[in-house]
Amino acid sequence: MKRFIIPFLSLIALPSSLEANVDPKVFERCMKAVDFEGCVKSISSQKKDFKKDVKKKKGWNIFPFSQKEVQQNSPELITVNRNAMNSHTFLMRIPIIRTVTVRVRRATYLSKRSSTKQINKVDESYLYFDKGLAKEKLGDYKSAIREYDNAININSNDPDFYYFRGWAKARREVRDLKGAISDLEKLNLIEPNQINNILDLATIYAKSGEFEDAINLTDKALQIDSGNGNIIFWRGIYKIVNNNYSGGCKDVNKAKRMNASDYKVTMKRTCN
Repeated sequence: MKRFIIPFLSLIALPSSLEANVDPKVFERCMKAVDFEGCVKSISSQKKDFKKDVKKKKGWNIFPFSQKEVQQNSPELITVNRNAMNSHTFLMRIPIIRTVTVRVRRATYLSKRSSTKQINKVDESYLYFDKGLAKEKLGDYKSAIREYDNAININSNDPDFYYFRGWAKARREVRDLKGAISDLEKLNLIEPNQINNILDLATIYAKSGEFEDAINLTDKALQIDSGNGNIIFWRGIYKIVNNNYSGGCKDVNKAKRMNASDYKVTMKRTCN
């Protein structure tokens, strides 16, 4: 089987217009040339060392497969749309007065990702990725992560792989927050300066109790988009969860004045 696969892969890249009947010595001399067809024609026209018998019915067939078979085995690109939604709810214990009495508020961060790309439908990395998606839908996040591992081992440059694996690790069924942070950091390296990616990472930092890192990321995001009220809102939430009520409410109220889409009306009574 290997004797057929190797030459086939090298031959399908040759010009499709090349005649099938080529002397093997000519083929050997020209196979590494930049212009294979031009090399064959040049040597054939010299008629010194090689001759092509045009009357010969059976020549040297350099294509072991027919053109139809080559087309059937050529990469077929398909367009795929990937959409994902992940969330994390922050519980905030807000003191009503300076006593033990507290009010619990909730703010749910919603992560949305959408991507469209062309892929080779027989690319092994995407086959593993699709298996991971299927296992996630069944709630088997650990098995899904193993499939994403296989996909990344083959193709380490697809940002979707890190997004899906990172959020799968952040699930309470897995709770590998260190691994989730590592994956979302890699996502930010592949797709830098993307606000959604930065807020995703900041949220996982906050979820793991690393509030200062989360706040620093929102500061970085504001350097990219200073007019984004959602960044200011979530910075406020991270501060409140970290017991900085005054600083957090200042950000939350500012986000409200900016008409931030992520602003939660439940925060009105909390930060009045």
